[in-house]
Amino acid sequence: MSIVEILKALLLTPLIEIWATLFDFIIRHILDPGFAVILLSVSVNILLTPVYFQMERASQKRNKHRDAMLSEIDRIKAHYKGRERYYYIKTIHRQFHHKNWHGLLISPDLLLQVVVFASVYQYLSHKPMMAGVAWGPIQNLAEPDKLLWGVNLLPFAMTALNILSSWKYTPIAKKRYVSLGFAALFLVLLYNSPAALLLYWTFNNLFSYLRNLSSDVLKKSLSKAGAAMAKIAEQS
Repeated sequence: MSIVEILKALLLTPLIEIWATLFDFIIRHILDPGFAVILLSVSVNILLTPVYFQMERASQKRNKHRDAMLSEIDRIKAHYKGRERYYYIKTIHRQFHHKNWHGLLISPDLLLQVVVFASVYQYLSHKPMMAGVAWGPIQNLAEPDKLLWGVNLLPFAMTALNILSSWKYTPIAKKRYVSLGFAALFLVLLYNSPAALLLYWTFNNLFSYLRNLSSDVLKKSLSKAGAAMAKIAEQS
């Protein structure tokens, strides 16, 4: 077996079976294929939320580690120049186990999204029940949507949400540009994909953005509540 076949057997095939079981359950209760695709997207995101939560915690830990290193580097830059500065910074990089290519690494959550997307692509792209099915202004869920006078709208909606999320929630500039590059690549590769697939991925990106947004709101609310409690405690 080739490496591709091994990866497909270990990663994609089990996920495809899970999505098939989940979609069959949804379609039995929701007879609308388009709405069923949206519910599949939301359900998959809900199932993966605990995994993304753990990844977010790991990301925050890495960010604190990076910020501590950058603080040390700023201190060195403020007091040293030339070769002395260069060697001190090299020492700091070694102490923090940092390599220059670390900033180009793809984040684990992005890799997970790619794997999940590949499995959903394999499943929805070969779903016979989508053929000839209209949904709202979309004439055929098995073909490109052609909603804007023959131009496909869903790929641009998917990409816009992807860019918005990447720009807002990817703090490291290099990783942000890698994410933007992936968004552009997906736009090119998926432009002529079936509307059902683009419908799934558009709502996936929307759900991801809303999840991050709600997490930010919750953190700010908890921070304000903690500050208020501390102020009350000081006054009492």
